[in-house]
Amino acid sequence: ALSVVAFRPDVPVITITHDAQVRQQMSLVWGTESIVVTATEDFEQFIDKILQAVQDQNYLSKGDQVVLVTGSTVGLTGATDTIRVLTI
Repeated sequence: ALSVVAFRPDVPVITITHDAQVRQQMSLVWGTESIVVTATEDFEQFIDKILQAVQDQNYLSKGDQVVLVTGSTVGLTGATDTIRVLTI
């Protein structure tokens, strides 16, 4: 998230975490909005929960495109290995 917001994009950068303390830390970063989502064992299930949480917060509408940058191992710092472009 820090690398992305450094470019000051015109679109919101929404960070997802399973840790309330990380959410508080991210609230200090310019241009980010943070949401806490309970972690799951299954990666695809976690992605579904993330997308639902973001829609519930009214950040997304049907037809919006999303760039999802994540690690396939939930909770492991520095394990970012996945970039997906999704249409809601």
